[in-house]
Amino acid sequence: MGAGMRVPLKLDGLGYDLFPGKIVALRGSNVSGEYFAVTEVLSMPLVPLAASTPEELDVHTTRLTGSDGETRPLSEEEKTDVLILTGPFLDLEHPAIASGDLEQYLPADTKIQPDRATIQDVFRALISQPLQRLLKPFPQ
Repeated sequence: MGAGMRVPLKLDGLGYDLFPGKIVALRGSNVSGEYFAVTEVLSMPLVPLAASTPEELDVHTTRLTGSDGETRPLSEEEKTDVLILTGPFLDLEHPAIASGDLEQYLPADTKIQPDRATIQDVFRALISQPLQRLLKPFPQ
Protein backbone atom coordinates (compact mmCIF):
# COMPACT_ATOMS: atom_id res chain seq x y z
CA MET A 1 0.00 0.00 0.00
CA GLY A 2 2.33 2.70 -1.26
CA ALA A 3 -0.38 5.32 -1.93
CA GLY A 4 0.93 5.54 -5.50
CA MET A 5 4.32 6.84 -4.42
CA ARG A 6 7.38 5.98 -6.47
CA VAL A 7 10.37 4.72 -4.54
CA PRO A 8 13.66 3.22 -5.72
CA LEU A 9 14.07 -0.55 -5.75
CA LYS A 10 16.97 -1.94 -3.77
CA LEU A 11 17.99 -5.23 -5.44
CA ASP A 12 21.22 -5.95 -3.57
CA GLY A 13 22.56 -9.44 -4.32
CA LEU A 14 19.65 -10.46 -6.56
CA GLY A 15 19.89 -11.51 -10.18
CA TYR A 16 17.32 -9.70 -12.27
CA ASP A 17 16.33 -8.81 -15.82
CA LEU A 18 14.41 -5.53 -15.66
CA PHE A 19 13.71 -2.72 -18.11
CA PRO A 20 11.42 0.36 -17.95
CA GLY A 21 7.79 -0.68 -18.32
CA LYS A 22 8.32 -4.36 -17.52
CA ILE A 23 5.65 -5.80 -15.25
CA VAL A 24 7.21 -7.61 -12.32
CA ALA A 25 6.13 -9.14 -9.03
CA LEU A 26 8.50 -8.48 -6.17
CA ARG A 27 8.55 -9.54 -2.54
CA GLY A 28 10.20 -7.30 0.01
CA SER A 29 9.54 -4.42 2.38
CA ASN A 30 9.39 -0.65 2.44
CA VAL A 31 9.90 0.05 6.11
CA SER A 32 11.30 3.57 5.88
CA GLY A 33 9.38 4.80 2.83
CA GLU A 34 12.73 5.66 1.24
CA TYR A 35 13.12 2.51 -0.89
CA PHE A 36 11.62 -0.93 -1.47
CA ALA A 37 14.10 -3.60 -0.36
CA VAL A 38 13.49 -6.56 -2.67
CA THR A 39 14.07 -10.00 -1.19
CA GLU A 40 12.67 -12.05 -4.08
CA VAL A 41 11.72 -11.61 -7.73
CA LEU A 42 8.55 -13.68 -8.17
CA SER A 43 7.62 -15.61 -11.31
CA MET A 44 4.78 -14.11 -13.29
CA PRO A 45 1.85 -16.38 -14.18
CA LEU A 46 1.50 -17.44 -17.80
CA VAL A 47 -0.86 -15.38 -19.88
CA PRO A 48 -3.94 -17.35 -20.97
CA LEU A 49 -4.42 -18.16 -24.65
CA ALA A 50 -6.44 -15.77 -26.79
CA ALA A 51 -10.17 -16.01 -26.16
CA SER A 52 -11.26 -14.90 -29.64
CA THR A 53 -11.18 -17.05 -32.73
CA PRO A 54 -9.84 -15.61 -36.00
CA GLU A 55 -13.40 -15.59 -37.34
CA GLU A 56 -14.64 -13.50 -34.39
CA LEU A 57 -11.80 -11.05 -34.92
CA ASP A 58 -12.74 -10.76 -38.60
CA VAL A 59 -16.25 -9.60 -37.59
CA HIS A 60 -14.76 -6.74 -35.56
CA THR A 61 -12.29 -5.85 -38.30
CA THR A 62 -15.17 -5.61 -40.78
CA ARG A 63 -17.07 -3.32 -38.39
CA LEU A 64 -14.07 -0.99 -38.25
CA THR A 65 -13.16 -1.06 -41.94
CA GLY A 66 -16.52 -1.58 -43.61
CA SER A 67 -17.20 -3.89 -46.51
CA ASP A 68 -15.19 -1.70 -48.90
CA GLY A 69 -11.99 -2.20 -46.89
CA GLU A 70 -11.58 1.52 -46.13
CA THR A 71 -10.86 2.38 -42.51
CA ARG A 72 -13.75 4.27 -40.94
CA PRO A 73 -13.17 6.80 -38.17
CA LEU A 74 -14.89 6.17 -34.87
CA SER A 75 -18.27 7.86 -34.64
CA GLU A 76 -20.04 9.21 -31.56
CA GLU A 77 -23.28 8.15 -33.18
CA GLU A 78 -22.53 4.48 -32.60
CA LYS A 79 -22.53 2.87 -29.17
CA THR A 80 -19.05 2.23 -27.83
CA ASP A 81 -18.23 -1.38 -27.00
CA VAL A 82 -15.77 -0.63 -24.22
CA LEU A 83 -14.11 2.30 -22.48
CA ILE A 84 -10.93 1.71 -20.51
CA LEU A 85 -9.89 4.38 -18.03
CA THR A 86 -6.58 4.22 -16.24
CA GLY A 87 -5.63 6.22 -13.18
CA PRO A 88 -4.55 7.69 -11.03
CA PHE A 89 -7.57 9.96 -11.29
CA LEU A 90 -6.68 12.11 -8.29
CA ASP A 91 -3.15 13.28 -7.59
CA LEU A 92 -2.44 13.11 -3.86
CA GLU A 93 0.29 15.69 -4.38
CA HIS A 94 -2.04 18.25 -6.02
CA PRO A 95 -1.98 21.37 -3.81
CA ALA A 96 -5.77 21.35 -3.27
CA ILE A 97 -5.83 17.65 -2.33
CA ALA A 98 -2.71 17.89 -0.15
CA SER A 99 -3.97 20.95 1.73
CA GLY A 100 -7.60 19.79 1.92
CA ASP A 101 -8.76 23.07 0.31
CA LEU A 102 -11.38 21.51 -1.95
CA GLU A 103 -14.23 24.02 -1.79
CA GLN A 104 -13.55 25.58 -5.21
CA TYR A 105 -13.24 22.16 -6.89
CA LEU A 106 -16.30 20.35 -5.58
CA PRO A 107 -19.53 20.75 -7.59
CA ALA A 108 -22.00 23.27 -6.16
CA ASP A 109 -24.73 20.61 -5.83
CA THR A 110 -22.55 18.27 -3.75
CA LYS A 111 -23.70 17.46 -0.24
CA ILE A 112 -20.12 17.06 0.97
CA GLN A 113 -18.73 19.61 3.41
CA PRO A 114 -15.38 20.64 1.89
CA ASP A 115 -13.62 20.73 5.26
CA ARG A 116 -14.73 17.15 6.02
CA ALA A 117 -14.27 15.60 2.55
CA THR A 118 -12.26 12.40 2.28
CA ILE A 119 -10.38 11.32 -0.84
CA GLN A 120 -13.23 8.85 -1.50
CA ASP A 121 -15.77 11.72 -1.33
CA VAL A 122 -13.72 13.75 -3.80
CA PHE A 123 -13.40 10.75 -6.16
CA ARG A 124 -17.15 10.16 -5.95
CA ALA A 125 -18.00 13.82 -6.65
CA LEU A 126 -15.43 14.52 -9.39
CA ILE A 127 -14.98 11.16 -11.12
CA SER A 128 -17.64 8.57 -10.30
CA GLN A 129 -20.79 10.72 -10.51
CA PRO A 130 -19.87 12.37 -13.85
CA LEU A 131 -19.16 8.92 -15.30
CA GLN A 132 -22.52 7.65 -14.08
CA ARG A 133 -24.26 10.65 -15.70
CA LEU A 134 -22.39 9.93 -18.93
CA LEU A 135 -23.58 6.30 -18.91
CA LYS A 136 -27.20 6.98 -17.91
CA PRO A 137 -28.51 7.34 -21.52
CA PHE A 138 -26.98 3.95 -22.40
CA PRO A 139 -28.55 1.24 -20.23
CA GLN A 140 -26.93 -2.17 -20.52
